[in-house]
Amino acid sequence: MGTRFEFQAKEMKLSIPASIKIYINGFLGRKAFFRRFCAESGIDLPLNPRKKVILPERYLIKDNAAIIYMGTIRDKAIVDAYSDFYDKYSALADYLVGTQNEINAQSEYLKNEEERLKDVGAKLAKEKNPMQKIFLESKKHEAEVRIKNQKIKLAGMESDFKIFKRLEAQNSATWKHQLTLIENSIEASIGKYLKNLGKKVIKKLDYNDFKYINPGHTDEVLEILGGRKNASS
Repeated sequence: MGTRFEFQAKEMKLSIPASIKIYINGFLGRKAFFRRFCAESGIDLPLNPRKKVILPERYLIKDNAAIIYMGTIRDKAIVDAYSDFYDKYSALADYLVGTQNEINAQSEYLKNEEERLKDVGAKLAKEKNPMQKIFLESKKHEAEVRIKNQKIKLAGMESDFKIFKRLEAQNSATWKHQLTLIENSIEASIGKYLKNLGKKVIKKLDYNDFKYINPGHTDEVLEILGGRKNASS
């Protein structure tokens, strides 16, 4: 249905170079992250297996370069997807306006044709001349057939309009789904990164309740999203 106007959501995956860059960042940062975690939690190093330590209910990771980088990737994906969505949205909006104008014109045409048919019918009812009567009957029949066919045409135009109007609503819903796909993909990538970065903490302290603050959106993306605010993850 209307593929040239239909916006289709796409799954998002980090590129191979981006994935490698993020993995290396996490791998090389494990030791420093472990030391920082212990220092900020008041845990003395080296760890003493006979000494009990209290672990934080949650550990908030702030100003992390890899997470900020993934926020940049997220925003680029949103901008690119919105460009595609807006192209389809604009083309469909123009099509709907044009179709509505055609429907209005067709309706007006039929109204005029039906008025002419009434006039022919009125003349036929009064006509006494047999030859003229045959002519008017023929003209009346032609008008009736023409009107029936043009009504079929109007019904098809109205049906198309309804279909594409539904597509307009579908595209808006698909756009929201596209945003969810992008956000979920980035969240999954950040979660994978945190497991990599925090591997020493997870292994030595059996702790992995890492939290982070979503990177803020660019002004361009905020405008696309209508100024939606980000909340902590």
